[in-house]
Amino acid sequence: NVNLADGFRGGRLTFKGTRFVDADPRNAPAAAVDFEDFAPGEALLHLGGHYHAAEPIQQGERTNMVLWLMGEHGVVRVAPYERGERGS
Repeated sequence: NVNLADGFRGGRLTFKGTRFVDADPRNAPAAAVDFEDFAPGEALLHLGGHYHAAEPIQQGERTNMVLWLMGEHGVVRVAPYERGERGS
């Protein structure tokens, strides 16, 4: 998530566990990131399987650029590739 806006309030990002990694990801303790503290151009990277949500914006307007990175055959891997399967 790349922040492209300035001057908004609210909209914290909350995170819980990660699918296929944590035993009970939906019930993992929540952690939050105050995205309003990010300057335009600053970004937050996280696993797509990480349960996350954006809280409501309290003031202004937030604009993000969201990118998805995919692995071989469009699959997102949460396990490392074997040495012979790595792209680099």
